[in-house]
Formats: sequence, structure tokens, C-alpha cells
Amino acid sequence: MKSIYLKELNEHREVVAQLTGLAEKVIAVSERISYAMDQGGKLLICGNGGSAADAQHFIFSKLLCTLMLRNGSYD
Repeated sequence: MKSIYLKELNEHREVVAQLTGLAEKVIAVSERISYAMDQGGKLLICGNGGSAADAQHFIFSKLLCTLMLRNGSYD
């Protein structure tokens, strides 16, 4: 059991290390999305299967954060 845990933990560390290297790209894309939406643009998110669930969660969190910021409950 311990070896399985350690294997999974090491895989997690590898993924995090890869994501760290993408920080600049993630920030750049986030800024472009933010700018487009500020200009009245749309962000279309879609998927199939698990990706569709990811898209739904993304949209829900965006709407939730927007509503919380509007209502002043995000502080």
C-alpha cells in the first residue's frame, strides 16, 4: 500500500513541476480571456464526457465568482 501511495505522490509532483513551467503561458492566456470579456466578448467552453463536466465546473465557478464580486461577498 505504501509503495502505491509513494508512486502516486511522485506522479503528482511531476505534474506540478510541469505546470510550474507553464506559468507564463497560463498568465498570458488568462489576461487575453479577461481582456476579451471586458470588451464584451464571449468565452465558449465545451467538452465531451469528462471534459464537458470540466467545462460546466469552469463556467459555474466563473459565474459564482462574478456574483460574489458583484454582491461584495468575495472579501
